[in-house]
Amino acid sequence: MRIALLLICVASIAAFAAPQKSNDSPIGAWRGESKCLVRPSACNDEEALYRFTAGSSPDALRLSANKIVDGKEQSMGADADCRVDAKAHTVHCIVAPAQLTIDLEWKADDMSGQMKRNDGTPWRKLTLHRVNSR
Repeated sequence: MRIALLLICVASIAAFAAPQKSNDSPIGAWRGESKCLVRPSACNDEEALYRFTAGSSPDALRLSANKIVDGKEQSMGADADCRVDAKAHTVHCIVAPAQLTIDLEWKADDMSGQMKRNDGTPWRKLTLHRVNSR
């Protein structure tokens, strides 16, 4: 009886102490494909690495969008301010210097959406997978 109680206690402590992944937030790193939708153009298909961090309010996020070239991470030169709707699992980002918007939806560890020019022209299709959380 004591051994069973001890095992239950140890299992409970281990479950409590184990890091939990949150599917309720996009905060963390996401990696995947960024495919061009306008051809021919200056756009190139890329492997993307998007990092979301907490912003100044509960519905604000900061996006650092990078690409992977020859196995190395390279900055794309512009971060973005984003708004998250945690209930709808959506993120809307404005990349001001590049005059682009990004709309994404996530479900568990998968995220997808589009990058559009300010005139509404779809520019990229994004398909990402969570590589870590928080």
